[in-house]
Amino acid sequence: YPNPAVEEVQLRISEGCAGWRISDITGRVLRSGQSCAPGESISLFGMSDGTYSISLRPDGSNETSFRLVKISGQ
Repeated sequence: YPNPAVEEVQLRISEGCAGWRISDITGRVLRSGQSCAPGESISLFGMSDGTYSISLRPDGSNETSFRLVKISGQ
C-alpha cells in the first residue's frame, strides 16, 4: 500500500520473510528483493508512471501477485 503509489510502497508481511519482485506488463522484472521487516518500504524512484505487477512469496507459502499503479506526485 498505498495503491496508486507515488514514491514508494510498503509491504505488509505478518511474520517471517518474503521475497518480492516488481514486473512490467511484459513480465520483465524491474526490481526484486527479500523483506523480513513488517512495513518495509520499496522505492519506486526512476520508474515511469504505469501499471506493474508486484509479487510476494512468503517463506513456505505460495506466491501472490497484485496490480500496482505508479503515478506522478502533484
